[in-house]
Amino acid sequence: MSRSASYLAILTAILSILTLSGCHSGNAVATANYPVPNSVSLAPTPSISLELGASGQFSASASNASNQAITEPISYASSNQAVVTVAANGLACAGSWDSLTAPQICTPGQVGTAIVTATAQGVTSPSTTVYVHQHIDHITISAVAAQPPPLSTSCFSAGQTQNNTKGEVYNFQANAFSGNGSDITSSVGIFSWQSANAAVATLKTATISSPIQGLLPGQLQTTANVPGTTTIYATVDNVNSEPLTYTTCPVQSISTEIQGGLGTSLTVPAGTKALTLTATAIDSLGMKLYGIPLTWCTSAPTSITVGATACTTNASSTTAQYSGTVNVNPSQIGDAAIIAACTPPNCNIGFLPTQPVYPQNVVNIVATAVSGGGSTSETGTFYVSSSDCGTTSGCISEIYSITASNNQLGDSPAILSSTPNGLTFNPSGSQILIGTNYSYNNSQGFMLYTPGGGLSRDQGATGKVIAVSPDGNTVLVSDTLNTPSQIFVINVATQSSTALPISGATAAAFSPDSLKAFIVAGNTLYVYSKLDALQTIPLPNAATAAAFSPEGGFAFLSGGGIASGLSTFTTCTAAPGPTIATNSAPRFVLPLPDASQVLVLDPPNMDIITVNAGSIPPFTFSSCMPPVTLADTSSINLGLGDFTPTQMLLSPDGTKAYIISSQLSSIVVFDIIGQTTSAFALAGNASPVQAAISADGDILAVAATDGTVHMINTIAGGDITQITFPQNLCVNTAGQPYSSTCKPNLIVGKP
Repeated sequence: MSRSASYLAILTAILSILTLSGCHSGNAVATANYPVPNSVSLAPTPSISLELGASGQFSASASNASNQAITEPISYASSNQAVVTVAANGLACAGSWDSLTAPQICTPGQVGTAIVTATAQGVTSPSTTVYVHQHIDHITISAVAAQPPPLSTSCFSAGQTQNNTKGEVYNFQANAFSGNGSDITSSVGIFSWQSANAAVATLKTATISSPIQGLLPGQLQTTANVPGTTTIYATVDNVNSEPLTYTTCPVQSISTEIQGGLGTSLTVPAGTKALTLTATAIDSLGMKLYGIPLTWCTSAPTSITVGATACTTNASSTTAQYSGTVNVNPSQIGDAAIIAACTPPNCNIGFLPTQPVYPQNVVNIVATAVSGGGSTSETGTFYVSSSDCGTTSGCISEIYSITASNNQLGDSPAILSSTPNGLTFNPSGSQILIGTNYSYNNSQGFMLYTPGGGLSRDQGATGKVIAVSPDGNTVLVSDTLNTPSQIFVINVATQSSTALPISGATAAAFSPDSLKAFIVAGNTLYVYSKLDALQTIPLPNAATAAAFSPEGGFAFLSGGGIASGLSTFTTCTAAPGPTIATNSAPRFVLPLPDASQVLVLDPPNMDIITVNAGSIPPFTFSSCMPPVTLADTSSINLGLGDFTPTQMLLSPDGTKAYIISSQLSSIVVFDIIGQTTSAFALAGNASPVQAAISADGDILAVAATDGTVHMINTIAGGDITQITFPQNLCVNTAGQPYSSTCKPNLIVGKP
């Protein structure tokens, strides 16, 4: 280079420096001054997995000492650019970019790992490891080698292990394979794991930052948790493994008792609070279980509650026994069966069909009057209506209340939107469920009446209420008069209904935990479940009535398996169990709360069937009902000849049954303990049409053929007064009494 050329180059360099430093004429160039951040974060972290030639987005942010985000220029760096390059916008390439400022094409590089960091003003983020691998064809899951074998090859127990910890621990690994069958696990990075039913097993993945003794990063440790089945998946680079079916051993048996060695039956004065019940659950391997959710239910929620409701699911526990607190209402007597059940979807999760397990016994709590004999402070309230409007245009039904303490009608009746065919209280006593046979003109279908709170309705649901779930959330309405004949399943909370293609259903009952309902329609048994598809089971004989055993494991049918007698069917599979013959086809079946006896009314007799549910183990899902035997220990002729009963009511304390028949001019009283019969005669030789009992059992309110409601004192034993309806039980469209009399023929007592 010549001397003149050298001088020229030096001069050019000086001018460039002066220009960059602002030493030139005109306006100065603004420069940004960024503060030094306290920290820089990078995401994703701590690792990602990329297939050769694929890309993944990184993002970074800077924060000041107050952990507030600040704006900073951020650069990205890769420790191994033969494996990964990162563009200025944070887009990473498993290989090399065609441009770092405007990346478009990612050219595959090498299999391996690279460390990516983000930097702002000299402050560098924690690093992320990028694993670059060949294409993943499939992923398998297998047991980690050299670990103790599980207790069983069929399931893992949630019971206590030899290490005195809850739940059996077992380890799994995932392996990734390329298209040519090569195992590429070592290059794909760390697997993530997920479960379809997270409660069934606790999952822990070994990582570099959270190691698990004996496991490599990406391997899985499972701990059996809630009984049930689930599928477990391993995932890396958005590729899922083949599913692994994981089963925590199902509950096999449950036993319950009153804490403190008080057995399974207790009589207490009303007002006693907070009795603690315990339940012990055993799984299919015979292990005592820990921390599983059991559903506690009571058969008499207005007098004896579990917690504060009819049913509640306990929180998990670290002990083998689970506690349910029973509260006895201070003002009501009652006889309740308390159970602790393993009810899906909280327990025995994911099995199809569902596999509920009920206790081998109930706890029987009897709440008596505060002082012996006589009434408690409870005052009975009844509600009365009439179906006499029928389809008559301009005839509108009403519903009246009656207070038993003074035998007075309520101040004003409520107007119903349809002609009712029955009145049924929900178990808590907060709402009256009213069916109707008609849906025409202004008639609006099923009604839900809240005393003092108004009326709501489902316009499409017609028919008669045949069952209400113990939790009060589901109502079954059977329409046997309109076309098509069907069942409506009404969700009370949403006031919506779903129609089921069940024709001619005459009776139904819900299991104590509200999971299932058995519906009888002639020679067919239908099983409705909140979780399973509708089951249809042919019966060898027609069935007329259904009721569940208080312990929940099986149901009784009048007929079904036998022409004249009582049949049993399992709750979990509806498989037939033992039967017992009676004198004639039973009209009513009432299990007593202690689950040891069933009242069967088969005129002219009342039969007391003793139920022996033997010890449960051995007990499997293939035979899910406990061993049961039925014995007709007493068959008492009522002395009334062959009559047709329309109702049978049980007293709240479970000691008496009241039988109603329009063929009689009295209420028949059957003393269950003494096995004797008596009667309450109705004044004026009237015949009963329908009756209801007060919550304390002291008053029977009887709608009778004379158009009045007879108030019978069950303690004193007499028809003390007759309630008349001077304004009729139906009105015209102007709100005036209708020209024809609507007699009381529908009545219900507030529980």
